[in-house]
Amino acid sequence: MKRIEFWIVLLTIVAGANAQRTLHVPAKYPTITRAHRDARNGDIVLVQPGRYVEPALLIVKEITVRSAAGPWVTTIDVNGGQSVVVSSQFRPVVLDGFTVTGATNSGVRAGYNAQIRNCVVTGNRGRVGGGIFVAGANNLIERCVIAGNVADFYGGGIGTDDQTAPVIRHNMIAGNVAMMIGGGVWLYHTDLVANSIVGNVAGFHGGGVSMGFFPFGPLVSNVIAGNVAGLDGGGVYVIGEYVNGENNTIAGNRCGRDGGGMYLGQSTWMSNNAIISGNRAAGRGDELALRGGQFTIDHAILRQSPGAIYATYTTPSIGTAVLDLDPGFVDLAGNDYHVLLGSFAVDGGVASTIATVDFEGDPRPTGRGMDLGADEAHPRFWVAGDARPGGTIRLRAIGIPGQPVVLAMTTDARLRRPGLVLPGIGTWSLVGPVAVVPLGPIPATGLLDVALTVPPTTPVPLDVPMQATIGTALYDVVVVSVR
Repeated sequence: MKRIEFWIVLLTIVAGANAQRTLHVPAKYPTITRAHRDARNGDIVLVQPGRYVEPALLIVKEITVRSAAGPWVTTIDVNGGQSVVVSSQFRPVVLDGFTVTGATNSGVRAGYNAQIRNCVVTGNRGRVGGGIFVAGANNLIERCVIAGNVADFYGGGIGTDDQTAPVIRHNMIAGNVAMMIGGGVWLYHTDLVANSIVGNVAGFHGGGVSMGFFPFGPLVSNVIAGNVAGLDGGGVYVIGEYVNGENNTIAGNRCGRDGGGMYLGQSTWMSNNAIISGNRAAGRGDELALRGGQFTIDHAILRQSPGAIYATYTTPSIGTAVLDLDPGFVDLAGNDYHVLLGSFAVDGGVASTIATVDFEGDPRPTGRGMDLGADEAHPRFWVAGDARPGGTIRLRAIGIPGQPVVLAMTTDARLRRPGLVLPGIGTWSLVGPVAVVPLGPIPATGLLDVALTVPPTTPVPLDVPMQATIGTALYDVVVVSVR
């Protein structure tokens, strides 16, 4: 009996030693670095709002470092130091919910088993991967905003080493600059799924996305739009790759030489359900420039008018279900690539086993068939524009003409978790006093677009949750963050 009791006590001590702990910053530890020093594998480092100057932050244990209130109010300031290094040997290490800024050797350097989630990576510089550089295997970048970073060579937003295969999904990658190649991302083996890659710039090639020299993972449900390259491939630049691309929207990109939308050199590109339209090249091939290789596309919208496609040493295979029509974007000039319910893109695709969500994470298909492009069209409410004091936001709703749209909004940033289910209507998520504003009926175009000026005196930061009904249906909450 005593021997049994001894082993029970020993096992209890070991279990207690390995139990997950929560280390609080700054209540107990003044910096994340100090908390990491005391952390054991499996622990959580929970960080309260504030600005933490961490010029040499190494997160190299199997732990989760999480902000308590999100990236807009919780900042890791590298302050001219190298970068935030996130890596572990065997199991995942998680960085969740921070703004990372001020680094000179990439904002975040992901080694092995790193999961970068819900972060804002901005105002950083690096040789490759100004925002994030992926150096090792088994990495995930998910639901981040990667914006306003600079790479001296490749990958203004994200850059990868040639032996890596990260999963990059549900991110906004915008306004980054690469002096040479890959303004938004520079990639090798990668799953690139449901991202918005917009408004990036490359000095040479690949304003949005650049890929080279290795078999590529799926490129699915991405918006690649409004990017600029000094030479080739305003949206996409591919050399020596095999790419399976489905349900991508490649639109509104520009380049100084060939391939406004895409430039493919000795590459194989197999594509269904795409929209490639509205791109411009100063040289040849507004939509596509092909040099060798194989380009196959079907069930798509692709502009094919004179000057749209340039091909040498190859002949593109364009299927009979490819349409040369207006995609029906909500606002091409304003970089809003949702499609209207009356668009030819709606239900125009074929079934896919890999395109299960659209670029906003909505399930697809939702209608009789798969929609073309990155957006799965359905009645919805969303907000676009400039959410700064004095700026203009646009309240937009897609629906059946004549349906009334009513907006509810509050300055109470708390949300009901779980929401209040209203049978046959939707889920109510707002808390606190609510202002109710009728926005009017859906017009004949199927799009209601209401401009609203943010008062110049609005205090910042301020989160304004909104929900809208379209007809009798209540739609998911949208949080407008005034910064």
